[in-house]
Order: sequence, then C-alpha cells, then structure tokens
Amino acid sequence: MSLKVLNRVPVRFKDGVRWITVKPNGPENKGTPVKLDDRTGEVLAGMGGKFNGRHISAVPEQGKNEQHGAQAVINWSHAPKEPERPKYKGADKYKPSENLVKKTREQFSPEQAKKALKSLGLKYSTDITDKKSIVRALQDRYDNLRKNHGHRWLGPDEGEKVYEQAFDIDACRRHVDEVFERDYGDLTKGEDGLTPEEVNDLKELYAETTRLGALEEVMSQSVFYTERDKLKDSEFYQNLGSQRKKMSDQVEAMTLLPARRPESRKRRQAKQRKVLQVQINKSKLQSLGKKIQQSNKTKRPANSFAQLRGSVAATSNCSDVVQILNSSGIMRTPVQNFNRMELSSVQSVAKAYIDACERYPVIDKEMTGGNCKPLRNVYAQCALLLGAIEFNVGSYGKGQSQRFYASYKRSVAKGRSPVGTDLDPAYAVAMHELGHAVDGNLRMKMLSEGLVFQKDKKIPLAKMIKKAVEKKLGLDPADTAKNLSSYADTDPDEWFAEAFCEYNCSSNPRPLAKEVGKMLERFMNGDFSDIYP
Repeated sequence: MSLKVLNRVPVRFKDGVRWITVKPNGPENKGTPVKLDDRTGEVLAGMGGKFNGRHISAVPEQGKNEQHGAQAVINWSHAPKEPERPKYKGADKYKPSENLVKKTREQFSPEQAKKALKSLGLKYSTDITDKKSIVRALQDRYDNLRKNHGHRWLGPDEGEKVYEQAFDIDACRRHVDEVFERDYGDLTKGEDGLTPEEVNDLKELYAETTRLGALEEVMSQSVFYTERDKLKDSEFYQNLGSQRKKMSDQVEAMTLLPARRPESRKRRQAKQRKVLQVQINKSKLQSLGKKIQQSNKTKRPANSFAQLRGSVAATSNCSDVVQILNSSGIMRTPVQNFNRMELSSVQSVAKAYIDACERYPVIDKEMTGGNCKPLRNVYAQCALLLGAIEFNVGSYGKGQSQRFYASYKRSVAKGRSPVGTDLDPAYAVAMHELGHAVDGNLRMKMLSEGLVFQKDKKIPLAKMIKKAVEKKLGLDPADTAKNLSSYADTDPDEWFAEAFCEYNCSSNPRPLAKEVGKMLERFMNGDFSDIYP
C-alpha cells in the first residue's frame, strides 16, 4: 500500500482517499469530481480548489448544513503531534522526595529530640550532647551484640559512627556513598535503571533514614533502662519511629521502581505467565494421569499378548504374520507391503509391536498401520504423532537380512547405536521407531488436554524427559554419545527413541536408559511428576 504524507497526516491512496462526484447545485445539474479523505471527510482536491481543507458537508447550500465539529477534527488532524513519552502509573510514578526529607529533618532534629527528652522529666537520663557517655553506652550495646549474638559486622568504633550519624547528616551521606554501589548499584543499570536525579533522591532518603535510626539509638541509650518504657511510650519517640519506617518504605519503593517500568514489567509478567502455565499444566497432567489409570482397567490381558507372540513364532510365511497383525487390532489400519519382508524380519517386527503394546498400552489400537517401502539412508522412520512406521525394504526386504544385520552390528560397535541392542537388529530398529510412536501418542494426549509449553504449541516431551533424566543422574549432555549413542545427539526425539530402544532390547541397560524406562512405567501408571516435580 502506497503512502503519501500531507501535513504530517498519512493519506492512503487506495482505501484512505477516494474520488467522488458531488452535485452541489442539485441532482439535475452536472456533477463535479472531488478528492476526499474518507477518514476525516476533508476535501483534498477538485472544484477548483475552492473547498480544499474544508469538510465535504460544507459544499452543498454554501455550507448551511455543515456537520457540527467536523472542521475541528480536520484541523486537529493537521496539528503537529508531540512524541509520546512513557507514562508511569501508581507505584511506577516517580515523586521527588526533597520536601519530605527537608520536613523530616526539621521535625526530628537533635534539638527537638533534646527538648522531648527534657519534657519527659526522667530522673535517670543523660544529656544527648554528652558524647562521651552516649558513645560508651552505645559501644557497650554493640560489643554485646557482636560477642553474644553473632553481629560480626558491628565494629569496635560502631558507637562513635552512630553518634555522629545522629547529629551530622554529612556523616550519613558518607556512609551511604560507601555502601550504595554494593547495595543498590544494579538499580542504575539497564534501560529501566534509575536516572541520576533518582539516584540522588534515593541517597538522600537513605541518608535521612540512617539519621533517624541513629537518633533513635542515641535517645534510647541516653535513658536508664528502667525508664526506657516511658521514653518508648512518648509521642515524640513514637512519631520518630513511624517517620523512620515511612522513610524506609519510601527507600524500598524507589528500589522497586526499575522493576515496575515497562521493559521490566514485560519480563516480570512473562515470568508470571510461565509460572501460571506450569501450574495449569500440572493440573492438566494430573487429569491426564487419571484418564490413563482409568483406561488401564480395560487394557488387554497379558495372556492375549502371549497368545499373539506364540502365533507369530509359529508362522511359516509372511502372509500369516500380516494376518495376525491385522486381526489383532494393534493398529487402526492394516499394514502394507509387509509381505516384502523376510520371514525372520517380519516376525521380529511383529514381536516388537506386540511387546511395545503390552508394556505401553497407550499405543495399543492407536497406531496407524506400518509399511515396507524403499527409503533413503535409514533403516526405518516414524510419523511421530500418527505412530505410522515405514521400514526400508532395502534393509527388511527379502535377501537383505544378512547385509542389514552386519550393518547394524557395525553401528553398535562404533557407538552410533545403543550397546546391547544388536542381538536382533530387526527387532531393535522396530523398537526404536515404536519409541517415537509412544512419544507421539503421549504428546497427542497432552495436546488434547490443552497443555501448553511453547508459543508454537508444540509439546517438547522428549526434551523434558531428557532434561529430567540428566538432572537426576547428574549427567553432562555433552556425554550423550558415551552414555547412550552418537545418534542420540541428533535431537531430543532421537535421544528418547535410542534410550527406549536400549531399555527394551538390552539385557543390561545402562543407567540412562534404565531411568527413561522407569519414568515411562510411571507415565503408564498416570504419574507425570517426573516432568513437574
């Protein structure tokens, strides 16, 4: 869409501006073409330029029926626009504290504290200007806190420092300058960091809060301990404590200011949404777990699978194996071209299907029928969410078993495939692909429950399992080739399928595969706490 800027107002030549025909002298007379901004009704051209800049309603009857307020809208659209500035609301709005600090300093000065103490008429009290006595009392208190209560940061000259801070605001400022970078340095960094003006204001607030706290301490130590309750009940001392707390709250509010600004708010809200989504996912996984537990009550009995295995082992040709698989109902649709396989290979594949459905009933009756067809550079492949496995006829086909078995054994020897899975390569590869089918089926169930993990709504189940297993066993992801296989390093999906294969094919699976197998067993019992502890 082309744009043209007229007096700072973008005018669209397709749907923002159009030519119309007007007949200001009546419908019986000849019309005049007019170029009109259809957003504001402003006449842009036509009629000899006489009405340019006016509203279209001003054309008929010499403007007697001009729409009220229409011209004001046009004038406003031509007015220069000020760039918008960030607007902070509520706790985000910065309010300088100069007046608050000044008022506090006058109301709670050392002179006012001295008058308040004098008005109490306490019998056993020391004048707060008696520096030597007050410092000694303060130091005794801090020494006791350091030696008997573990307050190691209180130094041997703490009493002297506190006394100075109570009487000298410059001493408080020096203290603030010493600790500011350590305590609040991070607040000045980043796009939402405090401005120099805000930093100065924060330091003033912090210094005044420090002075009020020091004055409280000095007043308390100037009174004998038997009369301190009277001091604490006095109006001045209570107001002093309230004002100190108010100032402290103001300091806290300023330290939170960067976190409440737009960019920080976005990050915080994103984090909050993530936490909320985790809670929602936990609840939905619990619901899914209950459904799996319920479906387990109607799963096939073990003897049914045993009979299927016995029937497959007794077959003497591929057609019989295909018939057993199709009639078993393990897959939703019939298998295709399994007759192209060698008998030993198709028997191994059928056994893998039966074993996987018995151990992981979520895929029983829910997979699409397998196929045997030419594939490039793979033994087999699986459509993850459908559970549809395609076997390479170049590996499983008639006359190919010897070459296929030798190739797979070399793969295991080189560490590309899991250790201990080369006893029956046809079975091992089928079990690897069935691992993808189990992964995909669980993902589909999670999607149906409405679980959300990523913006693209994909369920990274294999990735989550990988992260949980490696964390539990203390494994380095860089050691995947050593702990499982080099092919498992391809991506989390292949990592899961390789671990699944080793767990179900090896007589002695390694810790990683064993942990994945145990985790899947818990999933089959409706327990997904490994994903969200």
